[in-house]
Amino acid sequence: MRRRRATAPRPTAALRPTASELRLRRVESAEEAREACFLGSPSVRIDGVDVEPAARTRTDFGLQCRVYPCAQGGLEGAPSVDMIRAALEASSVNGGRPGVNGAS
Repeated sequence: MRRRRATAPRPTAALRPTASELRLRRVESAEEAREACFLGSPSVRIDGVDVEPAARTRTDFGLQCRVYPCAQGGLEGAPSVDMIRAALEASSVNGGRPGVNGAS
């Protein structure tokens, strides 16, 4: 719950200049995590694609905590607003799919 509270303002801040919609999804079992390709909490996706480019090929799905790289180095418990905005921009360039056609 604490990670969700820390993460929730970031996608909202990144979405402010757009007409995009934010949807929250609860993953409650290991089976559901595998089916949803859930890499841990919190996870943020744009049109089904993870906002962290390096995570897009990962397969360690499950109910687990997740950390993200920081621009200043190190790790933090939620993707940065900049990471989310970059994924939104890549998505708009690639017809709703961040990371397609060489963009990330």
